[in-house]
Amino acid sequence: MKIPRADVRLPGGLVCAPNEVSERVVQEHVMKHVLGIGAVSKGIQWNEERWDELGVISEERRREILSTVAELPDGACGVPEITGRRGQSGDRLACYECMPRLAAGCADAARDVVSGYAKVTEEVLSALVDGVLVERSAFASAAYRAWARRRDAVRTAVVATFGVAKDGRSAIARVCRGDGVVVELYSDRAERAYWRTTYRSVREPNAARVLFDHAGRASRIWGDLSGKSAVSRAWWGQHGSP
Repeated sequence: MKIPRADVRLPGGLVCAPNEVSERVVQEHVMKHVLGIGAVSKGIQWNEERWDELGVISEERRREILSTVAELPDGACGVPEITGRRGQSGDRLACYECMPRLAAGCADAARDVVSGYAKVTEEVLSALVDGVLVERSAFASAAYRAWARRRDAVRTAVVATFGVAKDGRSAIARVCRGDGVVVELYSDRAERAYWRTTYRSVREPNAARVLFDHAGRASRIWGDLSGKSAVSRAWWGQHGSP
């Protein structure tokens, strides 16, 4: 499937282009984040990311999906948390090595959840289509002021930062919404970026902390976007001024 379905033009001329993602990759992200397999493998409650708050999944729907996948006839699922076998999946689930027919059956079982996951991703990206570019420090100051005035004022904020990954070479952008949703993009050149992952961070004290989780250090690889934050226009118009 393509994530997003069409070009999304972000501030500064950056285009998030559709990324043709295989069923195996999409299922790995959905299983890990939305169905909570990543959390369960670490001994944490499955709903750590609380995707049910966004209407993407429910506990009952999760049970149905896991039961269906565990009983698929095309071979045993390689994720132990799904089939009840011993072992822990760790950070990388077995979905990447899944047999094609099993992967297709798994995708069919969770089609509605995958669609919801992709929809949230597109909603976050689309919020920046007519956004504004400001210095990182300017956004941080505005967000702190807004939070001090009213704690829920930052939940609707959407902000993107541009930097480099831990390897010091890969260009990444991190798009965060104040309810904890994070969309990460990678780029092979400054004009275009592609979907990498979507997850949600809602740990205490509150989900809005992701707004200050910059995409690594600023780098000249991003050109004019380096050191900048792209902010949703509606939120900046309401909260950007001192």
